[in-house]
Amino acid sequence: MLKAQGSMPKAQRRNRVRWAIESSGLCALGLALLARSVWQRSLEGFSVDYLDRSVDACTDFYQFACGNWLTTHPLPADRSHYTRLNELADRNVRIVRSILEDAAFKKSGRTADEQKIGDAYAACVDQETIEAKGARPILPLIRDIAAVKNREQLIKLAARFTHDGFPSFLTLGSAPDAHDSTMFIATLGQGALGLPDRDLYLKDDERSTTLRKEYVAHVQRMFELLASGPVGPGRSPGQGGSSDPPERMAQAVMDVETAIARATLDRVAFRDPRRRDNPTTVAGLAQIAPNIDFPLFFAGPARHPFRASTF
Repeated sequence: MLKAQGSMPKAQRRNRVRWAIESSGLCALGLALLARSVWQRSLEGFSVDYLDRSVDACTDFYQFACGNWLTTHPLPADRSHYTRLNELADRNVRIVRSILEDAAFKKSGRTADEQKIGDAYAACVDQETIEAKGARPILPLIRDIAAVKNREQLIKLAARFTHDGFPSFLTLGSAPDAHDSTMFIATLGQGALGLPDRDLYLKDDERSTTLRKEYVAHVQRMFELLASGPVGPGRSPGQGGSSDPPERMAQAVMDVETAIARATLDRVAFRDPRRRDNPTTVAGLAQIAPNIDFPLFFAGPARHPFRASTF
């Protein structure tokens, strides 16, 4: 009787044994991956365990210094390269994300600053609300851009965009004076471009030409999405207040950015600190770039008085 109750077909017994073995294997693999992750994180930063002591440092110092790190850190599938700097950046991202998520999802006992950054982060990851609002949050900016009719209004808007962190044809910041470390000076830099390199606007090789066409198509698609979005009463803010078709507006964007690219340094020249060290005064800027009303630009939302600048 007991034998009859405990009997089980051989095929079923084999399946259960196979399931037990596979489950044990998955658990072991999971524990191994977890242990590897914990081990790697425990070695974040410099560790002598990353040295390859099997190599003579006088013969191949790079392999000696980095050999074990290279062995334990294969190239991730989503990266074209990976170095200790990338690892450091990834670690910083994890730390910042942890801080943001703690501030966003911990609803009690938050400080005022934690509430601000937590609510801002929660709003940024709230995809459902973002999709529901569509383009409405940026329509005021588009209307302000469309309202520019002359150079004075353009300078004022550029100053406001610079202050608020939006790209403009000028970048304004501050840095220690290269010639007097006791002084902080204003810094003026090249304007922002949509493509990652100014040469992509100017070269005629196949890659640059293809990227320009794809970029114009992308910008046109953005204008089309805006045009199909919510429209205020009596206005067409989806197209920035303009009746021009999206393809014409996209080409206008490319024309403006190409003009800016022609006036900027290329990547190699921009690496030379001497090319970026051009100290002057606010009055001196008027002689260097008379078409830009710098007193008006500096009198924008920032309104921080200064005497000297470099660009």
